[in-house]
Amino acid sequence: MEKNFKYGLKLWSVNIDLYKTEIERLYKEGLYEFIELYAVPGTTNTIKSWEKLDIPYIIHAPHYAHGMNLANPDKLDSNIKLYEETKLFADELKAEYIVFHPGVGGEITETIRQFKLINDERILIENKPYKGLPQMEANFCTGSRIKEIKTFIEATGAGFCFDIGHAVAAAKTFNTDFMQLIRDFIELAPVLYHLSDTDINAETDYHYNFGKGNLDTKKILELLPDNAVITVETDKASKDNLNDFREDIEYLNNILYKYSVN
Repeated sequence: MEKNFKYGLKLWSVNIDLYKTEIERLYKEGLYEFIELYAVPGTTNTIKSWEKLDIPYIIHAPHYAHGMNLANPDKLDSNIKLYEETKLFADELKAEYIVFHPGVGGEITETIRQFKLINDERILIENKPYKGLPQMEANFCTGSRIKEIKTFIEATGAGFCFDIGHAVAAAKTFNTDFMQLIRDFIELAPVLYHLSDTDINAETDYHYNFGKGNLDTKKILELLPDNAVITVETDKASKDNLNDFREDIEYLNNILYKYSVN
């Protein structure tokens, strides 16, 4: 029996001028059903332009690259300010969910404390790889383990955004089977999935376009529930078009309908 998935296009708030025509065209063609929009700090002036597109949105809050670290108690005040900007995006664009990273270099208990202060019903927590990137303020990410994510969900009542590439990278660090780790994370009933190709032998996630890495995407799709909501989080090589995104959707649909996932 064939499965049906709801696909989303991942963009940053600064992308409105680059891809506006393409965004509208591909949406009208039915290639995707929503935009997951990363709210870059200081870009609330773009909200009206995004609103005019009249497309459903999920908002992604800033992460460590833009100064948000919810696992660091010293950053509480600045985290709240960044959240307020993110909230404006979510409110104005009528987003159902806001995706947050748990932070870096700290304990999940601190992340829980700060989220309780934020107290937004739309929160989805996203799992992370364990290994930190060189530009991060810490050498590990909070929220790479199932226990951390489960504890967060139980303590806050938030939903779960399952990033599959992040789990693959974490499994490499923990020297465990990534397919089993994916199955275990799926048992937490994710509201949203992030999917891309990657290098299964790496401890970081590369967000490759499908077919560019060595992840068995067909096996992954077989694990996902029917009607799963999936943000396609792949690279965009061009500043003028979204042809690579189109190719990614065609790749996924070819797996679904050519091989008939059961």
